[in-house]
Amino acid sequence: MLLAGIAVTLSVAGRDLPETAATDTAAVTRKQTDPPTAPSGRLALDDEAGAIERALNAAKTIQPATVQPAAVQTTPTEDVRSESGAVRATVNAERVNLRTGPSTSNSVIDQVVRDQTVEILGAQDDWARIRVTQTGLEAWIFGRFLTPQG
Repeated sequence: MLLAGIAVTLSVAGRDLPETAATDTAAVTRKQTDPPTAPSGRLALDDEAGAIERALNAAKTIQPATVQPAAVQTTPTEDVRSESGAVRATVNAERVNLRTGPSTSNSVIDQVVRDQTVEILGAQDDWARIRVTQTGLEAWIFGRFLTPQG
């Protein structure tokens, strides 16, 4: 069935133009010299120069925006507990997801970055419930990505 459809398409597409169209050289010349036009919002299929220009523009390297990490605590303290009594810890990975619960199946609600300070509020299995010092956001993080201060 597919082969039959291909054969019909090739036979129709491969037919010669009618004699009147083949002898109309003015129309052929005009089409070759006029810039291609397409309906609004669409690209002309025979606009080779425009296609090359669009491809080159799309291939240009996009410089990512510089991400500034949140402010971190830089002065060491003797007490590793926060004012609320929670143990302080530092994030030890480049970027870590914060989740709504103690599992990767829970939704990601934010991220923390290396050296950011958090307070450990509790633990369950290998997960820690934390509060981000800078924002006050409470969430869950995999415990391996935290280093207790002190």
